[in-house]
Amino acid sequence: MLTQEIIGVPPQTCPCCHHALEPDPLVGRLTNWQRRWTHRLGHRLDQEHFAQIAAAGPGCPGRTLSGTVLAAVSLLVMLGLLVLAGTGALFLVQGALPLKMVGLILLALAVQLRPRLGRVSRVRESYDEIRRDRAPALFALIDRTADRVGAPRPHHVLLESE
Repeated sequence: MLTQEIIGVPPQTCPCCHHALEPDPLVGRLTNWQRRWTHRLGHRLDQEHFAQIAAAGPGCPGRTLSGTVLAAVSLLVMLGLLVLAGTGALFLVQGALPLKMVGLILLALAVQLRPRLGRVSRVRESYDEIRRDRAPALFALIDRTADRVGAPRPHHVLLESE
């Protein structure tokens, strides 16, 4: 702890995670007890969570309620966007001058709200792309991992210079 280091006492740390466990003389007993208790609780919960994940094994979680709700909301948003664009186009083609202006505004709004998918070319500029012929062992590991968890194999592997 910082206050122990200031007064020259080296802190006692947990051998697993190097978290300071020794009471800090500059804070109260309740605070020291709370720190130790939360550390133990967090460590135990972390071990339980790891055991659950390890027991489940690799794989996809399948369909969940949250995934279904997300897909339904996304479908509704896309449907609304298509209705907005269709209404704008209809007003632009068949309406009088004021309706054509409204149609133009609706089309402009639909263009601004359209989904934008990411482009790999923009990301590649700041990273180095590794090819299969340059790092066959790395790609073998990536392919084995992707096959084991049931994920698609990546098309690009980008490394940062740092």
